[in-house]
Amino acid sequence: MYFHLKTLSPLCVQLSRLLKDLKEAKEAQSPEGKLLSGLERKILDMELRHQSREWKLQQVTMGAASRENSNHLYLLLHEK
Repeated sequence: MYFHLKTLSPLCVQLSRLLKDLKEAKEAQSPEGKLLSGLERKILDMELRHQSREWKLQQVTMGAASRENSNHLYLLLHEK
């Protein structure tokens, strides 16, 4: 599933705010709660990095396909 960055921005802001609130609540709890909060943060960071890499990969593949089509059209036009 792919989203535009403009769509993600408000969602990311809201998610960050909620995660901060959750972190503060869990830090007031036991050491296990603190550990869980840290693990959740690490998982979220990993997911965001993965999503960013997928988006970059999609941009690269779309650019390569576009260049390939341009080269093909150029060759067709200049063949005659």
